Amino acid sequence: MRSFVPMRDHYCMRLVLMLFVAVVFVQAQPMSLMELRETVGRMVRLNVPDAQVAARLRRLQPAEQVTSNFIEETTEWGAGPLTLRELQTLASKSSGKPPSPHVLPSVQGRKGQFVIQDGEPAVILEAIRLYAEDYARSIPNFLCYRNTSFLKDKTGLGRWSKHLMLKERLVHLEDGDHHDIVAVDGEEVDGQVMIFHGGITVSGEFGNIIKRIFEEKTQATFFWIGDFQEDGERRVGISFEVEQANSSMEMSSGRKKVKTGYRGELIASADSGQIYRIRLAQKDPPKDFPIRGASWDIHYAPIQVEELELLLPVRAITEAYQSAGFMRNEATYTDYQKYSAESNIQFGDFLTESEDLSNPDGDTLQD
Repeated sequence: MRSFVPMRDHYCMRLVLMLFVAVVFVQAQPMSLMELRETVGRMVRLNVPDAQVAARLRRLQPAEQVTSNFIEETTEWGAGPLTLRELQTLASKSSGKPPSPHVLPSVQGRKGQFVIQDGEPAVILEAIRLYAEDYARSIPNFLCYRNTSFLKDKTGLGRWSKHLMLKERLVHLEDGDHHDIVAVDGEEVDGQVMIFHGGITVSGEFGNIIKRIFEEKTQATFFWIGDFQEDGERRVGISFEVEQANSSMEMSSGRKKVKTGYRGELIASADSGQIYRIRLAQKDPPKDFPIRGASWDIHYAPIQVEELELLLPVRAITEAYQSAGFMRNEATYTDYQKYSAESNIQFGDFLTESEDLSNPDGDTLQD
């Protein structure tokens, strides 16, 4: 007598097979060398534990050769031994893969070759310090729009999902920056609005952060990374570290507040000292604090504001890591124009709060 499997069971077997293939696909996510560099750099910056970084790397399939230069660079970032072991494994797996068509940037997340004390690096650093000292008070009152996408990723592998888009009208005045939400997910709003979001809000991109890094009381230590040519001028990479005792960086999560040290890198003109990019990352947060790591990356570019050409923020990326996963806010700054007392702008009230259950009162990072 022939046995048979009911059609319903065949369906179940096919379903199980499909689920199995899907799991294998997730565990073998292909990734280019540039994507791998960004992924590992993010997790190291945000203080993700070494074992968790290594476990995430096991879910990757390199699409290009993982080079020894990249592994050496991750060592400079402070990657742990388990992470370095997994990168060596990925290097072995990728030996037959094609090389990356991109040249890895020489300035990102590096501590630097030496502490700047004298010689030409000291002259360049002083030019940057003078620029930072003058920057905040040299820019006039202006109006612009900040467009922010709020993204989340539980994996740490760059699988970002967008869940909110805010457009804010931002006015920079001598007494500070004033924000007003004008659109949510592309729909205009008017009057009071309450927004629930995940992520970190930050202030100080229009000069305060730059100035405070170079203040004498901050006692930052500066390291020389190197120089390169970009847009027809010589630019330099310099990294810095600020200890908690001298820091003005404050993290708040709900009712908890903590002051932390920070580290970072900047790219500036070797001649004028103008700063084109600056990145900060939180150092050594308390173990019981909800936010395990946070970083902020600001890009500046020449902007024409009526008759003036100014270096102003054009893009800022904020990232944070906590038990619920990774959060990322991508902001662009557009439509700069001069602001005067005669400008007809009224600001409404608004409130933003985090929807993350481990942090119901919202997170802020202040310079």
